Amino acid sequence: MQNGKCSRWWIGLSIMVKPYYDHAGIQIWHGDCREILPGLPQVNLVLTDPPYGAGKDFANDTETPIDLLKTVFDLCYAITPDDSFLMHDWARQRILSIDLFRGKWDFLDLLAVTQENTMSFCRVGYDVFQIKCLYGKGNPKVVRRGWNLYKTARVANQEKFIHPTMKQVNVYKMQVRQFSKEFGLILDPFLGSGTTLVAAKQLGRRGIGIEIEEKYCEIAVKRLAQEILPFE
Repeated sequence: MQNGKCSRWWIGLSIMVKPYYDHAGIQIWHGDCREILPGLPQVNLVLTDPPYGAGKDFANDTETPIDLLKTVFDLCYAITPDDSFLMHDWARQRILSIDLFRGKWDFLDLLAVTQENTMSFCRVGYDVFQIKCLYGKGNPKVVRRGWNLYKTARVANQEKFIHPTMKQVNVYKMQVRQFSKEFGLILDPFLGSGTTLVAAKQLGRRGIGIEIEEKYCEIAVKRLAQEILPFE
C-alpha cells in the first residue's frame, strides 16, 4: 500500500521503487534498511530505537544482532555529513555491548529518560528510566543546550501502546530540538510505529523512516495523518 504523494528514488543499481508514504517532507520506506539506506539522500541526525533482538526480525538472517546494528550504523555513517549525531535507545542490561556495534561513530555520552507513573517492571521493582547512547561524526555541537536527563510521565490521554516498545513523542521532540537543525533531515532506520517522524512533523522538520514490518508502516501513516494544532 502506498499513501500520500510519492516520489521516485533510485535504490541500489537498477531497481526503482517508491516510498510507502511521502507527504510534506516526511517519507516512510517499507523494507530492509540495509537495502534502502545506500540510496537515501544525506541526513543530519540519526535517531532510532533499534530492535534489541534484531536478528530475529529479519527472515533468513544469519547475522547476529550486534553484526546487524554495526552494518546499519555504518550505512548511516556513509550518508551523514561531518558534525552529525546518532542517538539510539538501548537496554541497560546490554550496556557493555555498545562498543561492539558503534562502528565508525565516535561514542560521546550516555543520556537517560525517566518516566513517572510507570507500570513497567524490572528485576528490582518499578522500571522508571531508560538509557540513550549518543555518538558523533566529526565534532558535532548541540543545536540547543539542554539536560542529559529527559523527564516525562504517563498521562491519561497518552496514546495506547500499539508497538511492543512504543516511545513517547514528547521525549523524541526534545531530542530533535537538541540535536538537529531546523532545516536538517532526520533518519530513523528502525521506525517501528513512527514516533521519530511524528516528533519531526510536529516540529516542522523533514524526516525519513524505514520499517521492515508493513503493519507498523501503516500505524505510522495513521499517526502522521493526525494533524497537530500549533500550541508550541
